[in-house]
Amino acid sequence: MVFANECLPPGEGACFLDVVPKAEPSFPPKSYRFLKSQRLLKSKEFAEVLKSGKRQRGAYFTAVWLPALGGASRLGVVVSRKLGKANRRNRLKRICREWFRSYGRQMKEPLDLVIIPRATLLELDYEKRLQVFEILRQQLGQDPH
Repeated sequence: MVFANECLPPGEGACFLDVVPKAEPSFPPKSYRFLKSQRLLKSKEFAEVLKSGKRQRGAYFTAVWLPALGGASRLGVVVSRKLGKANRRNRLKRICREWFRSYGRQMKEPLDLVIIPRATLLELDYEKRLQVFEILRQQLGQDPH
């Protein structure tokens, strides 16, 4: 008897490992990953954006941004413990990162962006969230001068 984790000697039959195709580790595609180069990582970087950046407050989040010194836009998300337990805070961060991964490349100029979400962002459905973030993206592209 041959068990599933064993193979027959060569010439005595097919090994199940030869029949089952290997899965390609292709998800998520590289273009959709949230790379370190797309993140604000250091507290010094967050502090600089929060101190000197332009600020847009809204019902669903506050956005603070500065022109990026590097060549690519970067995102940082700040979620207060006041908003709830870890699973709720992590959901808010995932929502913001997903928008940035999907639409962050469409910004007119590279920015260092910090988003401070509010709990009301969780109450929105997917389509309404996209509308709210689209308004933000348009505001980021405008020069107030």
